[in-house]
Amino acid sequence: MNEPLLLLLGIIAAIGAAVARWNSARSKKAKRRDDERLTQSLAEPADDPRDDDATSGMVRWWHYTLARTLAEILASGAIKRSTLGVSGGERTAVWFSCRTDWEPTATRGLLDSRTGQRRTATIEEMVAGGGELVRLEVPATVARYTWADHRRLGQIDPRMADTLERALGGEPAKWRLSYDDVPLSQIVNIEASMDGHSWRSVGTGSEFAVLMKRAAKPGVQ
Repeated sequence: MNEPLLLLLGIIAAIGAAVARWNSARSKKAKRRDDERLTQSLAEPADDPRDDDATSGMVRWWHYTLARTLAEILASGAIKRSTLGVSGGERTAVWFSCRTDWEPTATRGLLDSRTGQRRTATIEEMVAGGGELVRLEVPATVARYTWADHRRLGQIDPRMADTLERALGGEPAKWRLSYDDVPLSQIVNIEASMDGHSWRSVGTGSEFAVLMKRAAKPGVQ
């Protein structure tokens, strides 16, 4: 191979290496910019700035469920990400709400013995079939993703997202998510209720034992 050709190949190789370094630097810069944008969005108030509960400094984030499911959470060692209603490539998540009363999207369904049709359970039916209503509190650092984040990052079908926003009187501005299972060590408080309005803290004593005893009833899913 003659010397001019070797020189040309060397120049081409040098140019290629320089372009690769430039693309790599640009990619890293773009990733940092995207990370900064996400961090900024997570630091902002949830969706609707008019929502007093979601934007106040006293906001508390709860995972709403039933006593029967609480027993399963305690046995597994974590609040597991929900796969219910998840389709396609949507990311599974643990869901939270800052509502002070029962979160309506956590309401279960049941098979109506009279009509044979599946319908939404009442509060009384949920308590009868799955034990008391329960909510588990976590820090805001755990419930870090807003509903707007999930619509952007969670690969959820837009039509499904629109349906969820209208479901059962839910308020998307009061929703948060975690894309990781939440270990028991990150739960800071557990409360129970018979009606979804009046809540009381439950610990590991006799009151907690009664709560667990009431949970072992089939019927609500």
